[in-house]
Amino acid sequence: KIPEGGVSFSKVSGHKYPIARLKTISEDEDKVYITPIDQPLEDFELLNKAQELSKTPLKYIYDFGGLVLPWITINQIEEIPWLEDVYTISRNGAKMAVNQALQKINFKIDEKGTAPDWKTSYQRDYIIDRTFVLWLERPTLNMPLLVASFPDAHWKRMLE
Repeated sequence: KIPEGGVSFSKVSGHKYPIARLKTISEDEDKVYITPIDQPLEDFELLNKAQELSKTPLKYIYDFGGLVLPWITINQIEEIPWLEDVYTISRNGAKMAVNQALQKINFKIDEKGTAPDWKTSYQRDYIIDRTFVLWLERPTLNMPLLVASFPDAHWKRMLE
């Protein structure tokens, strides 16, 4: 459970589920958002969904206290074949081809990332118990830095 104060909630037009924004300790003022989706999305469909939700104005809601979501651990390396044979320019001006592109993803949601809740809340928690999408925005980038979908096959257990 991410306690009240570590999360805020909002709604956007055209999306039926609340969007949770997690408080981060990033120096870059990163913003991490989580929201359920009805069916798993992959690749560019997933990126397009995150960008659509990101660009839609948020309306803050105060219906929930904390956030309860599944315990997730992802540790994988994936090839990105569509970047192969793309050319770039090095810092010294030399033209270079990308021979192999790998993306390493280490991501974890567990009880170590949450602080104990010392407050008493009279609001119910929002429970994410279906496939959800998570995206990370960085103010210096014009698109999300990370977008991931988590169907229940990735869940270890529900956080409490």
